[in-house]
Amino acid sequence: SFVDKSGRYLMLGGQENLQIDVVNIDEVQVEVEKIFANNITHFLRQNSYSYYDDSYYYEPYYDTYGLGKTIYNKEIKLDNKSNWLNQIDINVNEALGGRYNGIYLITVRSNRDRWRRTSKILAISDLGIIAKRSSNNYYVFLNSISKAEKISGVKVDVISNNNQTLLSGVTDNNGVV
Repeated sequence: SFVDKSGRYLMLGGQENLQIDVVNIDEVQVEVEKIFANNITHFLRQNSYSYYDDSYYYEPYYDTYGLGKTIYNKEIKLDNKSNWLNQIDINVNEALGGRYNGIYLITVRSNRDRWRRTSKILAISDLGIIAKRSSNNYYVFLNSISKAEKISGVKVDVISNNNQTLLSGVTDNNGVV
């Protein structure tokens, strides 16, 4: 399982490593899929943020349902000592191969027992987004996380849960639309 069970965001320019705990598995397959931008709404709706099934145990497994493309696949052999914890690091820089900004699905599974798996949805961006609604207006504020500066000239679309554009605009000199 992923060591950090709740984190979903990586800032551009950080170490961009994910750590996985593995027990009693001698080889894992790491797969990274990029979700196509036009499929993000549907993907997130299909893969809710609920981690628990009817038995109430931690089971974070997601599927792209063909809404993305595999961009990285690697097999990692482990020093498998019975009942000992192995920790492996996945370097997201290596896995993405220079591709950034987007929603990714990272899946780690046993090569032998394919049902033994875990996955994580990961968003990589330098954009900080705040959305607010008043009684008759919507406001969206954009800033760069790494520079802590407002971002102007960015097209912003507000998309419904059925993938329809509700509102659209461009940020002004204050990073607001």
